[in-house]
Amino acid sequence: MATWVHRDLDGESRPLFVRDAAVGGLDLDWRPGPVGVLGHVAVSRLSGDPAAVDEIQRNGVHSLQRPDAPYLRYDPGARSLSGWGGELVGGKLDGAPWRFGWAARARSPGFDPNDLGYLQRADSQHVEAWIERRREDPGPFFKFFEVDSAVWFDKTFGAEITGAGASVNTWWKFPNEMYAYSGGLRRQQALDPSLLRGGPAFLMPGSWSGWHGLGTDPRRSAVLDLVLNWTLRDEGMLRAGDITSTVTLRPTSAVKLVFGPRLEGSVDKLQYVDTVGPDIVLGELHRVTASLVLRANWALSTKLTLETYAMPYVSAGNYESFSRVTEPRAERLAERTAPTTYDGDDRFRLAQIRSNVVLRWEWAPGSSAILAWSREQTSDRSDLGDIAWRRDSRQLLSAAASDVLMLKITRYDCF
Repeated sequence: MATWVHRDLDGESRPLFVRDAAVGGLDLDWRPGPVGVLGHVAVSRLSGDPAAVDEIQRNGVHSLQRPDAPYLRYDPGARSLSGWGGELVGGKLDGAPWRFGWAARARSPGFDPNDLGYLQRADSQHVEAWIERRREDPGPFFKFFEVDSAVWFDKTFGAEITGAGASVNTWWKFPNEMYAYSGGLRRQQALDPSLLRGGPAFLMPGSWSGWHGLGTDPRRSAVLDLVLNWTLRDEGMLRAGDITSTVTLRPTSAVKLVFGPRLEGSVDKLQYVDTVGPDIVLGELHRVTASLVLRANWALSTKLTLETYAMPYVSAGNYESFSRVTEPRAERLAERTAPTTYDGDDRFRLAQIRSNVVLRWEWAPGSSAILAWSREQTSDRSDLGDIAWRRDSRQLLSAAASDVLMLKITRYDCF
């Protein structure tokens, strides 16, 4: 596949966007049996005004300006940026009871396909190996069982180790069609090139994480799913967790209702706050986030459906115990930062609601008309650091709204 984006830019927009963005890629999928090889290779090239290219070099995907990475080539006057990426996966990828394999992936520092899709981080190399054991023959205690384990290692294109760890995961399906899963992983101490927003890489403590889920029979008219995730970083540097419960109701074969509240909470003692002069300021962030997913789908007939969706969201936090980065790669955590004061904003409260309504009419095979209305409202406050349901709901519903109405008609004729 090959894609090319060309923008016709004027004097004001030329420093904001690259003029040309090209990406080309090839996929490999060779599986003559249960053993096979998968992979891909891709290249990218961006070009445009030096200000636009410089902005991309300095963003969180690349951070080419990092002062502690002499292997990176940062040129503030560059008019283009090129890179490559690739991945190769091999092993016994199908069949039972055993599956196993390995994977290797690389993204060069200049690789950027984000006009085509989404890349979170370039300048990365990753290798992993995994093994999986599954039973698909029904027994007295389960209809399906799977356990898998993996180990991995990450580094930059320099000599920086950015991750290493191991995980174990299990999944069960019971005779009554309920399911459950549970797993955990250990991350070792490693460098984080993105924590300081373009500053030097910071040596992050290791952590433990876990995920657990339970669900009822999905064939029933009422279905409940519960999910719990948590992370604990060494030396008490992070405590985070979230819980999600989703209730799905099908009162008739034509109606489906979904109600999904989610609550998240965290205390992060190594949260980036700001860069003030030569100092990079970190803080202890206490954050709470609550959200709710609401869906209602109604099949009015075999050709006409109505789908609605809404998601109110509110997140609030407070910063305290500020520190400045001193020796980001010091062996002892206490030597990496020193206490400081900070006079900027130390709290936030963001509330948002997104909703849409879609009416779909398929009057013939391949031919349809879709009428969609979407709305977004946002309330952002820097003087509040807590959640108050009545206050936040009132402010959110009175906030300015952005509405989009779209009509799409597709007609298919077979000659």
